[in-house]
Amino acid sequence: MADSVRVLYVDDDPAFADRVSAALRQEDDRITVESATSARAGLERLDGEIDCIVSAYALPESDGIEFLDAVRKSDPDLPFVLFTDAGDETVASEAIAAGATDYLPKEGGDGLSALADRVVDAVESYRTDRRRYERELEEQQIKIRALHTVAARINTADSSDTVYEAVVEAAEAILDFDITIADAAVEDVLVPRAVSTELSTDEYFEETPIGAEDNLGAEAYRTGESSVIDDLRELDVVPADSEFRSVLTVPIGDYGVLQAADHNPGTFDEGDLELAELLVAHARARLSQLEARQELQQRTEELQRKNERLDEFTRFVSHDLRNPLNVAQGRLELAAEDCDSEHLNEVAAAHERMANLIEDLLTLARAEKPPTEYEWVALAELLDRCWRTVDTKHASLDVDIDRGVTLLADHDRLRQLLENLLRNSVQHGGDAVTITVGELDDGFYLADDGEGIPESERDSVFESGYTTARNGTGFGLSIVKKITEAHGWDIDVTESSEGGARFEITGVDVTR
Repeated sequence: MADSVRVLYVDDDPAFADRVSAALRQEDDRITVESATSARAGLERLDGEIDCIVSAYALPESDGIEFLDAVRKSDPDLPFVLFTDAGDETVASEAIAAGATDYLPKEGGDGLSALADRVVDAVESYRTDRRRYERELEEQQIKIRALHTVAARINTADSSDTVYEAVVEAAEAILDFDITIADAAVEDVLVPRAVSTELSTDEYFEETPIGAEDNLGAEAYRTGESSVIDDLRELDVVPADSEFRSVLTVPIGDYGVLQAADHNPGTFDEGDLELAELLVAHARARLSQLEARQELQQRTEELQRKNERLDEFTRFVSHDLRNPLNVAQGRLELAAEDCDSEHLNEVAAAHERMANLIEDLLTLARAEKPPTEYEWVALAELLDRCWRTVDTKHASLDVDIDRGVTLLADHDRLRQLLENLLRNSVQHGGDAVTITVGELDDGFYLADDGEGIPESERDSVFESGYTTARNGTGFGLSIVKKITEAHGWDIDVTESSEGGARFEITGVDVTR
């Protein structure tokens, strides 16, 4: 050891302190000694440059053990040699238990000469440990940086199998794991998706039931907890290979499990576990993205198929139903010129109802399509326009909404929704019904003072064909429901404060 050694000697006997200082310098010229006469003074001298503390046991207002405890709170590893009185083995034992590096009687034996050797040995050991720790820390940081580089590849993987393969390759190349297996959770079993070059899938379980009680991978997947096992032979588990002794296991969230194994006991430590969990975190994030992308693709394809069916239905209603109805209406007009019969009026009324049904069917089909053009719509202004287009009879409208309130919606569909709700209240609430539209935190409500909707029927009013009006088609509120769902909103029907019906639309983006 070529470096100098700074020693702090703590003792309330100045004369003996001088002897210690002189003896240490004489034994080893690399040693320099600083003195303190109490534990408090000794703590104040600790500046990060002291290499070793030598302390007497008997100190003013304290003792060497208490001083040691105080030192260990600030520096758990700094070499500390307790200079005990001769024959006091109990104190020496307590010192070692409290974390002292070494102890030595003040008198007897080699005395101060031996103290120099103990100090040098303690400092040398403390410095091969610190350097080893720094070296291990540097290696750990290198691996962490390399794992973040691998994350770039993982984040561009276009399939889950590619993710599992990248994880195993990184475990081999960066973490130095010789035997690594990545299992994917498929229904109720774990299935190997990638294995290290040291193995083939034939050497590993084809699949493992997730409910298996004697399998570390299955247990980790169920509990979501990682583990490091030093020796499998001490556990009641069934390894994939009977020669495996140590195993590291990390669950990949809901997607699977990563395991590393070795034929030697005690191969993996907490540092390995930390790095493996970092690697798995990148894999878990990408698998989640791939899952979300797949779900989005499936929803998109399903929506596309649904829209195609709706378009086909719309064409059918628009042409195949309207054309025969137009022919029938034309023939009815000709028949009315040839004869005068009360039956013709009933036929005309039936034709009108069929035309209304066709129009509502078309509106209902269009309402199921998700909006594509959103804009901020002034709710109060739109209500004014809707009220002018509805046959309001003697009804009245009270708009209790600030003119600055806007909703993010498809303008035309929101207008259809409001018109249908207004028309529903007029048709069912009576000619002189009063309708109130007001604000909610995340939407609005429309209420009236009519007869209301019985509680037993409130779940049915949005069903296609449901109506209590003599001339109703039963599609008005069903269209309202479809428009709210297409926007991602919610609608609920309750009783108003006047005993009528109250419709609440919530989940709306609102600005005020």
